[in-house]
Amino acid sequence: MKDFLRHFKLSLIVTPIILLIMTVVGIALVTQFKGSNLKRRSEMLGQGMAIASMVLIAPFWIYGAIQLGKERRAALDSVKKPRKKQNGRR
Repeated sequence: MKDFLRHFKLSLIVTPIILLIMTVVGIALVTQFKGSNLKRRSEMLGQGMAIASMVLIAPFWIYGAIQLGKERRAALDSVKKPRKKQNGRR
């Protein structure tokens, strides 16, 4: 399991940091809204913040998945290589 998490170490560090920052920024922006359409504006802001956070977080998870895939393919290739015959020797 540790080998699996090694590829996602950066993702696991970056994700909560970005989510915390986006939450604080979202709350700060919602408190600035005044007047009519407060509910609609806050909903739109929430949707925008969610999309922005996913756009910022996704590349880290994709990079980790690519690294894991490369390692697994390399491991499978090393297992699948046929052994050379030893000319009748046992």
